[in-house]
Amino acid sequence: MFLHSPIFIISFFHVLNDGFRIAIIALIPYLAKTLNLTYTQAGFLGSCLVGIQALTTLPASMVARKKGDLIVLRAGLICYSIAILALRTSLWYPIAIIIYSLAGVGFSAFHPIGSAFVAKSSPRNQLGKNLGLMTSAGDLGKIVIPALATFLLTKIGWQPTTCILGGLGILALFTSYGAGSKKKASFIETKVESMRDFIRKVNLALIKRKAAFVYAVILSALDCFTQEPINIFLPFLALSITGKQEAIGIALSAYFAGSLLGKNLLGILADKRGSFSSLLTAEIGMIIFSFLIGFSKISLILYIISFLLGIFSKGTSPVIKTMLGESVSSTSYNIIFGLSETTDAIADAFSPVFFGLIADLASLRTVFLVNIFFIMLMILFGFSYRKKSLTMIEKLTHARSN
Repeated sequence: MFLHSPIFIISFFHVLNDGFRIAIIALIPYLAKTLNLTYTQAGFLGSCLVGIQALTTLPASMVARKKGDLIVLRAGLICYSIAILALRTSLWYPIAIIIYSLAGVGFSAFHPIGSAFVAKSSPRNQLGKNLGLMTSAGDLGKIVIPALATFLLTKIGWQPTTCILGGLGILALFTSYGAGSKKKASFIETKVESMRDFIRKVNLALIKRKAAFVYAVILSALDCFTQEPINIFLPFLALSITGKQEAIGIALSAYFAGSLLGKNLLGILADKRGSFSSLLTAEIGMIIFSFLIGFSKISLILYIISFLLGIFSKGTSPVIKTMLGESVSSTSYNIIFGLSETTDAIADAFSPVFFGLIADLASLRTVFLVNIFFIMLMILFGFSYRKKSLTMIEKLTHARSN
């Protein structure tokens, strides 16, 4: 049955993981108003949410290798559901920090597991497309769950909303047991390995195309660094421009609706024209619309630009994951995607505080303008990846001819 298929189970958890993650981020402006926080303090909550993943993503991958992926995914769902339930008690800033950190532990479980599974089960010429489809499930959650949260916020307030969202997470946990049984979910059972075997596989994974892999990891980290300020500060920008609470949900829904389209289009483009061409297209579009959104003063224009920015900024995800997949052997996907998620989480941790400080010192619009500089750095590293990748292909071709 489809409900017991591996791709459905992975997509189900992706909808929940990404949807609740954006919902708890969308709550930051309301929490900031309640606790009278600066942009830097609000950004630090975002850093706690994503930064804790730098410490927990790789251990989560290792536990999944020993205990099975589904067990880890369910544990993550429990963590962030409890955190959302507890958020209504965060009337003191240190408590809010603890709660957002707990949510980050829960959110750290999914991406290395989901990405590695899709990469292992996909032919090379369909890797970008399949990763785009898998990540689109997350975007569906990012559209639906934050929209629901925003509707509830305007009707009953942010604190009762956290109770409903947390309760939905617990309900989804029980639903997951119906979606996949142990027998049907056998694809996620993995062999117990020693730390020595784990380290040996990391080393082997880096041998194949070391330079290209390093540039792909740097690109992935920069991608996270440039996307996080949009996730955190687009809600603040929407609220400041319109003065309406519902604008947060509309802007985020428009942004992630664009993301849903962009991930599929650019993933397909990566398969047909190559990863570099797709990345270059995405970054140029991201530069243009990051500039324009900084000067948008009309709500309708803001929503349109948010949609277009989502197409290009979030569309880089399957492209960069394709680069990672191309740079290592297929037997090492779990390790490599786990390592990449760790470096991504480090970039995520610094980004909200850095851009929050910019917002405090300058303005919210300046956040998006400064972000353009780091997008340009991505283009430079993209050229470096292309050069190293082509050099390695030439060496392998020459070796085979001899």
